[in-house]
Amino acid sequence: METSLLDNGRYFYKKKVKDYSLNINGYELPKRTSYHVLVKIFTSLITVVIISLYIKSNNSSNMSFTATSINKDLYLLFNALGFPVNSKDFVYSRVESWGFNLSEIGEKEINKNYKEENLKSYKYSKYTYKKILFSNFGIKEKNGIKKNILLYKFLYILKNHPIETFYDFLNTFIILQDLNCLPAHYKGIYTNGKLFVTNNLGEVTFSVTNNLKTVVNEEPFLYITYHGGKKKNSIHNVCKFSRDGYFLGSVLLPFEEKGKFFNLISPRGLLINKNYLYVNDSFKNNSKIFKFSNTIPELSYKREYIQTFIEQNDKNNPLMNHPYDIKKNNNYFYVSSQNTGTVLRFDEINGKLGKPKEELKEISDGLVVQFNKNEGIRGIDFDNLNNFYVANKQKGVHVYDPDFNLIHVISVVSPISVLFDKETNHIFVGSSITNDIKEYTIGTTPENAVENVTENVTENLAENLVENVTESKTTNHNAHSTDNPTNKTTDPTNKTIDPINKTIDPTNKATDPTNKTIDPTNKTTDPTNKTIDPTNKTTDPTNNNFDLVKVIKHDLLKHVAGIVIYKDSIFAISQKNNKLLEFSLTTGLLKNVVIIEFSDRGERIILSST
Repeated sequence: METSLLDNGRYFYKKKVKDYSLNINGYELPKRTSYHVLVKIFTSLITVVIISLYIKSNNSSNMSFTATSINKDLYLLFNALGFPVNSKDFVYSRVESWGFNLSEIGEKEINKNYKEENLKSYKYSKYTYKKILFSNFGIKEKNGIKKNILLYKFLYILKNHPIETFYDFLNTFIILQDLNCLPAHYKGIYTNGKLFVTNNLGEVTFSVTNNLKTVVNEEPFLYITYHGGKKKNSIHNVCKFSRDGYFLGSVLLPFEEKGKFFNLISPRGLLINKNYLYVNDSFKNNSKIFKFSNTIPELSYKREYIQTFIEQNDKNNPLMNHPYDIKKNNNYFYVSSQNTGTVLRFDEINGKLGKPKEELKEISDGLVVQFNKNEGIRGIDFDNLNNFYVANKQKGVHVYDPDFNLIHVISVVSPISVLFDKETNHIFVGSSITNDIKEYTIGTTPENAVENVTENVTENLAENLVENVTESKTTNHNAHSTDNPTNKTTDPTNKTIDPINKTIDPTNKATDPTNKTIDPTNKTTDPTNKTIDPTNKTTDPTNNNFDLVKVIKHDLLKHVAGIVIYKDSIFAISQKNNKLLEFSLTTGLLKNVVIIEFSDRGERIILSST
């Protein structure tokens, strides 16, 4: 038998045998030797198979060989996620308002017309729950972004775990949303009153909040959106974090919109207005702005779907394609659309297109700014003068007056984020090319200008003084546009500005860029001694007279996708490095790596009080 086995395998070496004239016919290995050879061959084959399976397993999920190993703490975590305990009745009372058609749910407790014999025909039933979930989540990584291993562990458990009720289906979906939001590396998780941290081995352990110094219960909190998309495991939710980097769960509750379950694909800009949360969906064929409720304490301070507030319409709203950023000013929402290079304004009450800029009224209602669509419009914001800032990736930050006339262009390479800080009265701009955040003054404020004008000056003259006083600065911006944050000579008068005390002494009349005292009785009050024409609102947009205060730069900061400020901290999303960084607003130095590694490409960030 041993000879036969070797002979059967001889075809592997047939060519070698043919090349050599060796007399091996009739040769038979000793029984003991042939036994050892067979054992070695069998062992080698088993080893090769095991290694191949291991490599394949690691390439597909990074964790399948330990997927079923659940310790006590991990078991507690999985059960702590999702809805709070005893919330089923509350959830069922809200399901219809979340957009679900009760007649499509195969459950007697919800559907009054439920028929057992039609169970398999319902859109939502125990026969479809897992199919819906696995259409959104997968065990294999497909989007190139590293996910947290806990997501895959839960998915492996779910494969063999039945889902019997609609409540369990929604609860499981929330758990998956939470685990999908969870960064690949994280400090801890705080959910439904329970705190979990990682030990030195990276394992989840249950902890007590009193044992740690953390701000998991202190507002404001951080809301973050990610790139999203249609690939499995892309993040379609808004993710919530404490300011010190603890994960607090996903924000949005399940909903159905136009027959599609959780029809939010690529979330971008965020806005909280009167406690409601507005979320841009930037996906080309799903360009919408969703409205969500205030946080609901009974449901772990998550937010429920209210309505699709604004959506693209080829007839009535064709220009809102790939809405990127959203800001509010007065009674309007302003939305920048990446694919059309436009800014539209909508009524904050009914979501209808507002009054357009006069010169653009023939193009579309609500249109106030229009670039070439390939110029790459991104972030937008207003300052306290109602001046409007628009990031144009090709040309810099465009500054418009309250009537949307172009008054300045701030020379920034590939600006993405634009943020006005009310405390410093400064504009912050993040770049995707220079990989930094630049801080600029906004010139003479209306308060400073009006203080130097007597009550005898007409209102129109005062307004135009404010608009034209900034036109007077002749200092070349490039002389100040250094990436050296220690350069303190950015004041137009070349006087050192203390980076800690950013306030300019209002009693110092030398703060006018030309050091000329404004005479309120003199009609030539423009600092360049040019007569102010109240009807002339044109200025030279290339005359960038915004002064660079500092540059925030760090090796970890790559492609500044979103920024937000709280007290002396500026939080910045480093998209290429997949991190959330915290810098000192005063010094520009890195204070903390808040999130080490996101589980999707970070996009926008705002503060929320709940």
